[in-house]
Amino acid sequence: MKKLLGITLSLCLILGLVSMAGAEDRLTINGDFRVVGYYKQNAGNVESDNDVSYFDQRFRTAFNFKFSDMVSGIIRADWAESIWGIRDNLGPFPGPELGTWADGTDTILPVLQIEQAQATLSKPMFDLTMGLGWVVPYGFNDVWRPYGHGFDLRLKLPVMVQLSAIKWDENGTASPQSAGPGAFAVDGEGAEDWNDLSLQVAGKVAGWQIGGFYATRMNGIDEVNPSVIEVYGKGQLGPVSLGAGLDYFLGEHADGVDAVGMALYVEARAALTAAATVGGHVYYNAANDDDTKQSYRQLYVNGPAPSHFASGMPGLTWDGVGYEAGFAGRTAIGVNGDGTDPGQMGLDVYVNYKIGDFTLGAQVYYFLPVDGDLTDLTSLMGIDAGVQYSLAPGVWVALGAIYDAPSGEDSYDPTATTGVQGAFYIMY
Repeated sequence: MKKLLGITLSLCLILGLVSMAGAEDRLTINGDFRVVGYYKQNAGNVESDNDVSYFDQRFRTAFNFKFSDMVSGIIRADWAESIWGIRDNLGPFPGPELGTWADGTDTILPVLQIEQAQATLSKPMFDLTMGLGWVVPYGFNDVWRPYGHGFDLRLKLPVMVQLSAIKWDENGTASPQSAGPGAFAVDGEGAEDWNDLSLQVAGKVAGWQIGGFYATRMNGIDEVNPSVIEVYGKGQLGPVSLGAGLDYFLGEHADGVDAVGMALYVEARAALTAAATVGGHVYYNAANDDDTKQSYRQLYVNGPAPSHFASGMPGLTWDGVGYEAGFAGRTAIGVNGDGTDPGQMGLDVYVNYKIGDFTLGAQVYYFLPVDGDLTDLTSLMGIDAGVQYSLAPGVWVALGAIYDAPSGEDSYDPTATTGVQGAFYIMY
């Protein structure tokens, strides 16, 4: 009864806000509905007699409010996000985190998830956003993409200065809301906070955006603080859009284990014709053979991070953004279980081509370990392709396929993964 009451009250609140804002013409609504089907053979490059096939769906609605010329807000709701064939749980609102289903257990999925509830105050000198949601962008948006409750302050100076703070945990209380009155009253030994902090500075130099940021996860509960420093640049060189980022990871991963790592990421994209676009990426991550040092390639990323299985399929969307072929492969060759890291160097090249209502995309990629002595994997190559057909503005279907083939030493016999996926999308 309490679960249903909570859902009912929350729905009434949203509908009330919609009615109030709509009456004054201060509301815009957008979102998407998707159904995606997957089929994978030898998923994860492991030979298996059991193929993987499933569907997932999501109905997303974003309520964008304009309270005044200076104050705006957003509430984003996901309705009945689920994997077909797994029983859903209708509460408690807003619901628990997504469970696991790979081992056959039931995944608990809420009927409604509120993933964003923010308000923004815009003034001539600054923008201040507060509430639950995302703080973006930082650099190339692939190493540090924080999410949670907090604020983001952007100063409108000759250079852009961005400061964000997200609070995960206060005084070591896992669920302070359920701890009752006085949960925040004591701050002593063993009662430490967990906060995510970041600072970015960027500006324009000869038409190029040059910047850098520092971000840290200050987890006082476990007494660790892995951090990252990135310097980056983005700009145009003739018809080619270029960008590069250099990352350095530091801090402490665990008791007696340091956070380390260095990475270089380069991207390029150019329109060959009005219909054809070609691009690619180059990657390098330093190797690490010390089990007292934990390698990092991303500090914390929440949200869109397309895997290479989905990369070549036009029509793939995440958070309302349509992707074409092209992906970021920072973790193509993984880190060993003991923390040692063979590192990786590699590249991908992709092309997108539009023919009327059709969009075609294809991609090839190839990776090598920096230090072959730290892994039995000698290389990873793959090819994927897809086609999207527009049924109407904002409505499309898509089909894609992939062949992902690692190779290894005699003692390591990986198996190629093959798969197809189909999708139906409505963007509104």
